[in-house]
Amino acid sequence: MYILVVIIALIAITYIRVHIEYFCYNLFLEKGKKMPVTVHSYFYESFSHIILLIISVVFRLSLDYYRVSRQQEQLKKRTAEAELNLLKSQVQPHFLFNTLNNIYFVAQRESPATAGLLERLSNIMRYFVDEGPKDAIPLSTELNFIQDYIELEKLRMRHPLQVVWNVNTGKKWQTDRRGIKQDLSKYR
Repeated sequence: MYILVVIIALIAITYIRVHIEYFCYNLFLEKGKKMPVTVHSYFYESFSHIILLIISVVFRLSLDYYRVSRQQEQLKKRTAEAELNLLKSQVQPHFLFNTLNNIYFVAQRESPATAGLLERLSNIMRYFVDEGPKDAIPLSTELNFIQDYIELEKLRMRHPLQVVWNVNTGKKWQTDRRGIKQDLSKYR
């Protein structure tokens, strides 16, 4: 379609330009003599228009190629950065959990209460890393997270804190970003 429009435009421009040139030539330069329009003049004008068109298309294509290659380089750079960030996000929790595990085993020998607290902290961190990005989380996982969190918060309280849990475990529930829903199919 584009080529057809360009060809029609070139023919129209050539026709108009040849007739304007011959009209001006006959009107101003050659008074009395009429110079006829020839087929040669059409070929000459259309050839010059085609050469200009080819040069402009090549120039435009080179600009587009440069722009696309620059965008590809930026995309490759962003992809490499995203892969590096993903790797970092995977390595950092792995390192943290390994370190917590090592501290847990040392604390288990020295102070079993400290080991229990480290285990709760590890569970909370694992919840943030593993469950945090999910859209739906089982209610039991949420309750385990809350229980670990409350046990760690009890350390900060000066007065003993007593929490009573009353959970009906007969039905399967899940939480999502909007709240708690009963799930009848996923967790049976």
